[in-house]
Amino acid sequence: MEDKTFDLLQKMYGEFSKRFAQMDQRFEKIDQRFDKIDQRFEKLENEQKKQGIMLERLDDRVSEAFEAIQTLSETNEQQHQEIMKELKGDIQVVETVIKRIAK
Repeated sequence: MEDKTFDLLQKMYGEFSKRFAQMDQRFEKIDQRFDKIDQRFEKLENEQKKQGIMLERLDDRVSEAFEAIQTLSETNEQQHQEIMKELKGDIQVVETVIKRIAK
């Protein structure tokens, strides 16, 4: 009876050892898959950081362009007002001349 029990225990130990080995292999495969996923996440994070930097640079450039456009618009408006003042003066001179000629 003891021999049968011992044989049974040996058989069970062998089966458990095989199953544990299979489980270890499966866990190793799972670990490899997780490592690949981690690498992909790292790549995505790096790419996101690069894009964030690019967006910041783009934002700075857009702000600079907007400021330049605003400055040019203000300069244009000032020049327009100066030209309009000169034209009003010229128009008044022409009106005065026309009135004198018409008398």
